[in-house]
Amino acid sequence: MSDPFELVNLGDTFGGYYRASDEDWARVLQTGLVVLDTNALLDLYRLSPLARDELFKVLETLKDRLFVPHQVASEFHKRRLDAVADRIAEIQGAATTMRDHAQKVRGLLRTVSRRAHAGDAAVDSLLSQFVAAFDGASEFVDQVASEYDLEPERLLLKSDDPVLLRLETVLQGRVAPQPPVHQLEADREEGSRRADAELPPGFKDAKKEANSFGDYLWWAEVVRYAAAHPADVLLVCNDVAKGDWTYDKRGMRVGPATELVEEMAAATGRHLLMCTTAELLDRAAKHLKVNISANTVSETRHLPETLIEFKSARGKGSHHRVIPNRLLRALIGTDPRRLQPWIEQDYLPDLADDMWLWDSVRSAAVVAECLSQEMPPRFIANVLDALDERVAGKNQLVVASDGQCSWVRRRDVDAFVAQLDKEPQAVLDYRLVDTRLHRRLSALEAKYPGDPDLLEGLDEDALMVYWSNDLAGWIRANTGTGTWSEDEAG
Repeated sequence: MSDPFELVNLGDTFGGYYRASDEDWARVLQTGLVVLDTNALLDLYRLSPLARDELFKVLETLKDRLFVPHQVASEFHKRRLDAVADRIAEIQGAATTMRDHAQKVRGLLRTVSRRAHAGDAAVDSLLSQFVAAFDGASEFVDQVASEYDLEPERLLLKSDDPVLLRLETVLQGRVAPQPPVHQLEADREEGSRRADAELPPGFKDAKKEANSFGDYLWWAEVVRYAAAHPADVLLVCNDVAKGDWTYDKRGMRVGPATELVEEMAAATGRHLLMCTTAELLDRAAKHLKVNISANTVSETRHLPETLIEFKSARGKGSHHRVIPNRLLRALIGTDPRRLQPWIEQDYLPDLADDMWLWDSVRSAAVVAECLSQEMPPRFIANVLDALDERVAGKNQLVVASDGQCSWVRRRDVDAFVAQLDKEPQAVLDYRLVDTRLHRRLSALEAKYPGDPDLLEGLDEDALMVYWSNDLAGWIRANTGTGTWSEDEAG
């Protein structure tokens, strides 16, 4: 008889709190069950022909171990034509935007020349240079558009859809049948319960009018299949931006939500890993020896369904927003290299990471505020630890002279400080830091509305020039002053 109190190793039942190792990735790709979500399948329609072919090569390598839940297959068929139409509209929209900008530039040049009494010859020379550059850009957009080989109308007939025909071959015998009615009803009830309890996956979709439990429905299929066919499981899932699939800590993505890791371990005794389509391509090149070009990985990372939008991080779930790290200097107001001591202690992501989650950017802004107050480095580490313990409504962080940190309400600061034996090292207004950060991000968005790619060509120095030249005017236009006061931040 086994001992019910048999002790285990520290990490045996807490695997969800650790990132997968390189050995884990090699094992799951070479021997595990690979599950495709709806967007992973739709990416085949969104990619250019060359990139699509390379993704197909990976799927063909994995085909004996692929699994597509019935719910995923259903959503895929409903959305495949939309994916093609959206891809075409994306390029057409870029061309339209370019034409609009070109017209505005021509008008601005004419207006400036008239006010400056410049001769028509000077303006004509500038316009000819601009038209030449614009024509070159237009030709590039036209070339990209011509390389895409799919049209929604052509795909109405199954025999005219080359993607579907090839995919059917890859997924032969790998798609789950529709669950029985009683099982589907039970899954919907469980999906409703988990949404109310805010348990993953998909609980942030609960307010949708349709398909609100779709994520849980296909997850339930995966768990049942994996229980009958035990193996490590890899979810290829692009739906990671909402935060109801993943476990994040200190603004860094660790892996699948711990609840999902534990649920899979309980059902199968095996490991659960998760990646996006782009990450699958990147890792397949290493562990499956499939030839994948860097251009394909880059293209897949920038698909609309996988690229998390650059926009202000406001509202519930804002900590799952992603910010390009090239904006750090402009957002936090200091050289990001000064963050290195806390990066080395794993409080912040590495500066080599292209994208930072909003929580990490906010933590970096707190570090910058501490540095501005000349706080000792070991005290700053205590401040970063305290960020995980903040209680809603308590926005003032009192750092005592011995480095101890306490969260208090603004109205209670004076009374709390009076109880200390010595003057505090610092009092940090977290809400002020957070509000200032949001406004700086909004200023960048106002400068480059709706188009994160416009920021890609700017280096840190260019961003700081923009920051110093344009931000003061933006502040005055939006707050009536040239600075942010504590009252305005509140």
